Amino acid sequence: MSKSLIFLAISLFLLTSCDGRRFYFYSPDEKQSFTVVKKGDYRYIYNGDSWIFPDTNYIKIDVSKVDETLDGLEVCWNPHGSGWEIFQFDCQILENKLDSTKFRFSCLPSEEIVGEYDFSQYRKPNCFSFNFYTEKLSNNSGGTIVK
Repeated sequence: MSKSLIFLAISLFLLTSCDGRRFYFYSPDEKQSFTVVKKGDYRYIYNGDSWIFPDTNYIKIDVSKVDETLDGLEVCWNPHGSGWEIFQFDCQILENKLDSTKFRFSCLPSEEIVGEYDFSQYRKPNCFSFNFYTEKLSNNSGGTIVK
C-alpha cells in the first residue's frame, strides 16, 4: 500500500470520527448547500453536502473561545447575489478557502455585539439562526432545511 493511500485513509478516519457531527444546510430550493463539521476546537464549513472533506472551498475556524450557549450561526441565503452570508460569535478564522462569490463569512466578538448589534438583517426572508448547543433552527422565514 502506498504512503499516500495510507495518509488518505488516516485523514478520512480522523475527519469522520470523534466529535465530527455534521449538519447540512440547504437553500429553500435545495439547489445550494453547505456542511458544518466540528472537530475538537475547530469547526469546518464547506460547500455542498458531501461526507468527503474538500481540498478547496472550505473555512476552518477556531471555536475554543465560543460560549456554549452562543455557539451558533446567523445565516442568510441570497439566491440572486452573494450566495450564503454567515457569521458566528467569538471564533477565529484560521483558514479561508471558501469561494467568495458564494460565501461571506465573519467572526464577531460577542462582547461588542450583545445588546448593540442589529440582528434585523438576519430576520429577513431566507435567513435563519442555528444553535449548535440546542441543535435548533430559529427565525427560519425562508424555509431553509437542516439535516
